[in-house]
Amino acid sequence: MKRQTRMLLLALVGSVAAVVVLIIGMETLRHGPAGTSQGATSVLEGTGAYRQGPERATVTIVEFSDYQCPACKALDTTVKRILASNRDRVALVYRNYPLPQHKNAMKAATVAEASGAAGAYWQMHDRLFETQDMWAPMPDPTDYFVTLATGLGIDPQVIRKAIAENAYASRIGADIADGNRVAINSTPTFFVNGRKVTLNRPEDLEDAVARALR
Repeated sequence: MKRQTRMLLLALVGSVAAVVVLIIGMETLRHGPAGTSQGATSVLEGTGAYRQGPERATVTIVEFSDYQCPACKALDTTVKRILASNRDRVALVYRNYPLPQHKNAMKAATVAEASGAAGAYWQMHDRLFETQDMWAPMPDPTDYFVTLATGLGIDPQVIRKAIAENAYASRIGADIADGNRVAINSTPTFFVNGRKVTLNRPEDLEDAVARALR
């Protein structure tokens, strides 16, 4: 009788443990990442792309952009405002997507990458957008880019060499390839936590971030 009671208790404990494991498993699934899969997220964020904001951000904005694109320059102000208002919760990942009709866009992306290697990526990123109207129409903006770099304390020869050798073609090409994989067809294109944002007005990006923060 005692043996039967002991076996019954063991069976009951085993059943309870199984139920607990099942509940924990369901909670893990319920609170797992929503939206874009891990594979798709890696395509969006890339390998080695420049990022600003917290590493474990509540919201991650991925921007595919072109330094010579006027709309990209206009939206850059909106992006800065979002980041400034949500320093502890929102991060930005910037991906290069220079359009072929913008003849100086590839050089500008090269300058940004070379500046990043010199420790001044975001400073040059800002300067390129701020001065877009100056260098965009130039037949060859190399000297102008060198002037920008010198102002940031970057060795001018680093910039000249990077442009002359197209030193970051593979890195920029990887950004473009990832953009093509997620069907980028215009700049700027934004993804908020893996979801593509439909932009009809600048406020659409702010609204998408606000929804993701709720």
